[in-house]
Amino acid sequence: MENKSLERLDKAVKTNKLIIGLKSVLKALQAGGIKEVIVASNGKNFIPSIKRVSGKTLVTLVEENSKELGIKCKRPFNGTVIGLIGTDGDLKK
Repeated sequence: MENKSLERLDKAVKTNKLIIGLKSVLKALQAGGIKEVIVASNGKNFIPSIKRVSGKTLVTLVEENSKELGIKCKRPFNGTVIGLIGTDGDLKK
């Protein structure tokens, strides 16, 4: 499942359909705009907070740390919690 999540992350980066940061992701989850949440390996402690508001949204813990996810997202900062936004069709494949 992790590989598919990283593939969806790559697609979200290309289309700029992502939100980075715990507070921003939690707000977007409450508003219903997030289709999947990806959590870096060093952000395991955030998962209970995310699960409380995520409902049925997929939450995936990946092996990459926050620095590696930040690089993968082409951002000059770490990305511990990343929310993928868009329709189900945007994230499939």
